[in-house]
Amino acid sequence: MLELLDRPQNPIPPAGACAPLVTRDGVRLRVASWPRLAGAEPRGTVLLLQGRAEFIEKYFETIDALLARGFAVVTFDWRGQGRSDRALPNRQLGHVARFDDFLLDYEAVHATIADERVVVLAHSMGAAVALEAAHDGRLQAERLACTNPMVGLSLVRAPAFSRRLARVLARAGLGRRIVPNGELHSISMRPFPGNRLSTDEARYARNAELSRLLEWAAIGSPTIGWLDTAYAAMERLMSPGYAAAIDIPTLLVLSGSDPVCSTPAMTAFGHALGRGHVLTIPEARHEILMETDAILATFWAAFDGFVAEAADLPVNEVA
Repeated sequence: MLELLDRPQNPIPPAGACAPLVTRDGVRLRVASWPRLAGAEPRGTVLLLQGRAEFIEKYFETIDALLARGFAVVTFDWRGQGRSDRALPNRQLGHVARFDDFLLDYEAVHATIADERVVVLAHSMGAAVALEAAHDGRLQAERLACTNPMVGLSLVRAPAFSRRLARVLARAGLGRRIVPNGELHSISMRPFPGNRLSTDEARYARNAELSRLLEWAAIGSPTIGWLDTAYAAMERLMSPGYAAAIDIPTLLVLSGSDPVCSTPAMTAFGHALGRGHVLTIPEARHEILMETDAILATFWAAFDGFVAEAADLPVNEVA
């Protein structure tokens, strides 16, 4: 559980440590942390929240970029994925009974951070968890930066029908089964042409190799129960007044036509934020932090301006 996979094309950032952490409901998480680089001006700690079906090793490049900016970094594998505990015997199935259980993971890890200055950087499902925590006053961070937050899905062709079906099947006692037409292998292992995640072939291949080597840590499709509770969370996030009630400064960096999360839903959510900034990168796919150098440069320019409280940071912009 505690080993980090070190590969020549994806080396572990220096001075990191990996340790287990048990949440208050008894789930054991794999947590990794990095102190700020020696001699770097202290800028606080970034708590990095992954998306569904991801794992710590996938973010080594992102961690290196944050360390170079003077931040310390903490990240972890959510329950039900990576090398953290599973709720089901089949470790390839990412399952939670309640979406709010992810908040228990967040709070357990956040409690380990001694730094008073915390910035949360969150992707997709992790961003949905962070936005719920921010709404409820539980985020305990100076700023929140999100890439393609999971407030709606685009990968589902008939979302209203899918939502009703997930609810019916979950209530019929089938919540622990894989979603219809689901697969046990990670989406990251599909061929590069036509993939939903990245337009950068080298980074995509790197992540596919990590998924193969980590085996059960790289999970496949969600369960019906996960989908049902995720839909409920998205309904809360998109309910009237929800986004406006989030008072923490928030940056949303979106893909112009995300094949996984709904760009119109994310854009509407961003416009409704009381203290929000929205940047849309038209050519990016779902995983902005795993994209081409040009797309990453656009993201990091926005992130740097945001954490520096740049006065000229746009409220809404298309890159």
